[in-house]
Amino acid sequence: MALPVASIGDLVNGVLSKWDKMKYTDLTGDYQYYIAVPKILKDKKITVEGGATFSWQVMKGVSGNAKAVLPYETDTPNQTDQLIQASSGWYHVRSSHSYDEIEMSMNDAGSEKIIDLIKVRRADARISLAQMLEARMWQLPNTDSNSKEQFKGVPYSVMYSASTGFNGGNPTGFSDCYGISASTYARWRNYTAQYTNVNRDDLLEKLRQAMWSSAFKSPLVPAPDDLSTGDDPAIYVNYATLALMRQMAEDRNENLGFDLGYNKGTLMCNGAPIEAVPYWDANATITTAAPVIGINWGSYKCATLKGRYMKEEPAIRSGTQSAVWTVFVNASLQMKCTDRRRQFMLAKSAPW
Repeated sequence: MALPVASIGDLVNGVLSKWDKMKYTDLTGDYQYYIAVPKILKDKKITVEGGATFSWQVMKGVSGNAKAVLPYETDTPNQTDQLIQASSGWYHVRSSHSYDEIEMSMNDAGSEKIIDLIKVRRADARISLAQMLEARMWQLPNTDSNSKEQFKGVPYSVMYSASTGFNGGNPTGFSDCYGISASTYARWRNYTAQYTNVNRDDLLEKLRQAMWSSAFKSPLVPAPDDLSTGDDPAIYVNYATLALMRQMAEDRNENLGFDLGYNKGTLMCNGAPIEAVPYWDANATITTAAPVIGINWGSYKCATLKGRYMKEEPAIRSGTQSAVWTVFVNASLQMKCTDRRRQFMLAKSAPW
């Protein structure tokens, strides 16, 4: 018999609560694969915060009290404040999937067609959200503080400079980065350099230097508790650059050493995988700049507002479409980079 209208909300909620995978061909993706979202949206990367904003502490330096002494020498301790506070606001997102009573009623109660329809539309809502976050991960946030587009992806914390060294300053259009000015605190900058050619003497040599320069580790053993989740380095390029780097590796001779090579089919440099970012190839500015970006994902986390991480609400009847039921998926989250010095950018020009 036809599915009673009163049962539609219960059916949708019941199927969602017992979600399992179904088989279908997925042709939804604009990108061949996703880079940033799988790295950030996993359990060990997620921190739960509260309040209109959230913050964390950054140790800016040491007091310099260590020195050589003689017996009975007097001392004047010079204790300074080592901590500064980084902070950020939230990025609020929403996705949804809807069902019309008519399409539900045309199927028999308990029909697998209804259950499959619910599963496909739920996947649709989540894939839509993943696609949006992947794009935002490679875009600067809006400089208008009142704008809803305030996601602080990689471009917010990894900036370009033609000068070699730690010159990646405040993100374009902003006077600080997470509330800390890179103009005031030189250690709150990423490593930068400009390159012209994808060859051993230019890009590869600068890549070696960038990886060595940004490989910061604590001198304390064991290392103190901090906000990182260990070392998880990766190098990101566009496809044209990846193709040239592959050619270098395949034509490798003893002059290249063993920095660049393959491991199980993945191009590597000093143990870090080199991957092409599908989103970059669709962006003319990024393609022209041909950036080579080193990201240590151990310094990135995803902060979520308590009770608002991918929260799937119960199905509700639409206020403007009397026969339509909708399930909303809400999230309040934000990217945070806890150590900019462990990131680097080599590029021909500014990609953002």
